[in-house]
Amino acid sequence: MQTHRCKELLEYNKHTHKPCAIHYDKFLPFDEETWILSSLHSDSEWLTEYMTNIAKIKYCCFCGEKL
Repeated sequence: MQTHRCKELLEYNKHTHKPCAIHYDKFLPFDEETWILSSLHSDSEWLTEYMTNIAKIKYCCFCGEKL
């Protein structure tokens, strides 16, 4: 899996309780691959954490680089 890890994103993840990730994958099962912003989701009922897709993106939300 291809990921984007800029300095700003890594710094943001150090100082937040809800980290983000940017990766190149399918947003939905039948979509074409694209860059996706994901965020950590906590499920208090099942006591689990997992990454959930938030949005398709063309630019990094943290450094502004075109992906």
